Amino acid sequence: MLLVVAVLVQGMAPAAWAGGLWMYERGTPEVGTANAGVAARAQDASIAASNPAGMAVLETAEIMGTIQPVITDLKFQPGAGTTTTGPDGDGGVVLPAGGLFYVQPLGKDWRFGLSLETYMGLGAKYEDDWVGRYYVQESALITLDLMPSLSYRVNDWLSIGAGLMLQYAYLKNTLALNNTVFSGDGQMEYKGDSFGVGGGAGILVEPRKGTRLGLTYMSPVQQEFKDTPEFSNAVSPVNRTLAAGTGEVKLKMTVPQAVMFSVYSELSENWALMGNLGWQNWTKFGYTGIGITSDATGATVTTTANSEFDDTFHVAVGAHYRFHPKWRATAGFAYDSSPVGDGNRTVSLPLDRAFRYSAGLIYDVTQRITMGLAYTFIDAGSASANQTRGPLSGTIQGDYSSNYIHVIGLSAAMRF
Repeated sequence: MLLVVAVLVQGMAPAAWAGGLWMYERGTPEVGTANAGVAARAQDASIAASNPAGMAVLETAEIMGTIQPVITDLKFQPGAGTTTTGPDGDGGVVLPAGGLFYVQPLGKDWRFGLSLETYMGLGAKYEDDWVGRYYVQESALITLDLMPSLSYRVNDWLSIGAGLMLQYAYLKNTLALNNTVFSGDGQMEYKGDSFGVGGGAGILVEPRKGTRLGLTYMSPVQQEFKDTPEFSNAVSPVNRTLAAGTGEVKLKMTVPQAVMFSVYSELSENWALMGNLGWQNWTKFGYTGIGITSDATGATVTTTANSEFDDTFHVAVGAHYRFHPKWRATAGFAYDSSPVGDGNRTVSLPLDRAFRYSAGLIYDVTQRITMGLAYTFIDAGSASANQTRGPLSGTIQGDYSSNYIHVIGLSAAMRF
């Protein structure tokens, strides 16, 4: 548990995720199906996070640990409308991640679950002198989520469940200060953390053995960050005045509510098909980063109260194929719509539509131990952006020639 906490807190800052900032990948076998069937598969302890009702299907106590390296390829190509100078942006990083999930039977019909993971975040780290440095140099939004949950098996075909979401969030933004003719660029850094509470609930219907339908709901979580930005090398008169006059800055954010419907069906002894339909309420998100806006009267630190985001929808299909008594191959495809149009997109949040292509293997080592290896390739779109904040920040216009994410999921489950 302590190891997973350390990995998540120190390393989890996934690069700007299309379809909102939602992270479907947890290192579980769903990495190999593009998340298809996530709320209905109910074959291991990770169901405690994706649909607590599904815990009722597990007959024994079970624990699952996951490790998930995330490799991002994020390259910005400036267009003719860009007024600043500097190299093209390369924000790619290699990041560790993971999760921990546990389910404990409480008598015949009740189950207790505990999950530790993250389901929303972003991160990018560009060169200090890149062409968009006056908008962002480094951006990280990290959440760490602890969810205790309970499920109850109502009868042979219906189960219900719910959990309490305890969410810690950390936010960091750094950007360059334009000192004009004075000595080099300065820098502004904003760091804050927050704690929010939400919840999730779900139902699982099993009309016949091997076929399950899952519906889950995740509530919104309110977060508020507070920090007095730190300024360094603010040597120009405008930036000195800005640094002296900037006090505590509050930034509010709503982690969106979401609904996911999944189906899982074993067509034969060897084949299983699964799918998803999902919705996320990004219109309430309200965050696009922190920046500096300037005009003839000076400069101010600004945040955006309305990010002009759109709700997103998600669809996924996947399959399992048992080609050996101990081995299953998995594959999947998913699509997420863009949460923001070209006119409102920022380089701090270069979000666009996303295509996921996935494959994996599941190996039953023994009747008690199962291991998984999976891979997802995410094409996160060109994410065209066109921003202007006055003469100091200039205009940044262009798109991302590379906006790809590679996710590797390693999982191990043990039943007691």
